[in-house]
Amino acid sequence: MEIRKGAGAIISRYDKGAGRCVLAAALRAGAFVFAAYATGRVLSRRARAGDERRIEQLRRECGTDMLTGLLNRRGGQEKAETMLAMCRRCEKPMAVLMADIDHFKEYNDAHGHLAGDGALCRVGGALQSVLARSSDMVCRFGGEEFLLCTPCRDTAEAMRQAARLRRAVEELGPCAPDGCCAGPLTVSVGVTVYSPARDGSAPVLQDLVSRADRALYIAKKNGRNCVVLL
Repeated sequence: MEIRKGAGAIISRYDKGAGRCVLAAALRAGAFVFAAYATGRVLSRRARAGDERRIEQLRRECGTDMLTGLLNRRGGQEKAETMLAMCRRCEKPMAVLMADIDHFKEYNDAHGHLAGDGALCRVGGALQSVLARSSDMVCRFGGEEFLLCTPCRDTAEAMRQAARLRRAVEELGPCAPDGCCAGPLTVSVGVTVYSPARDGSAPVLQDLVSRADRALYIAKKNGRNCVVLL
């Protein structure tokens, strides 16, 4: 008698003497095939999960400034666009700020590029200590400039946050935690606020950044280490 499985493949020819042994061997072989199939499925899922983790890691690295650990310009703009879209939907204001380290070229020339790199890291850390919520964004925009975004109730709150940022950098003092003393650090801050009533339902991030940058330019002309709203 022939014993068939599935679509009709012959497992074995049953005979009275060896039937049990043959059938048991066939069942073991079938179990092995099933286990191999299941293992392959698990390994395939793990490989896909590993690929997804690597892709996410690469995405984070592409959006991160390697010196300060902050978001870089690309990563910062992506998050700022997301934040702006959310504020637009909720009809809530959002502050956009540009901060620039005062006299950074002179600082670099006087103390060297390693001290300059340290200054960028210290200033970035001070700014992030003020805007530390997940709903905030701090990025190194380029050189010694930082772009920051934070939801706010109104321009008064935006200016209070800007004043806290300026003060946090000023309070760093001349010496780094490693004992290297290279002079005091200050920043000038330009502020603008996305307002649903003023800017409408479709503001462009670049327009807000340009407005904050113009405010920063005025702060520089006004003597630096100050905050200007535009």
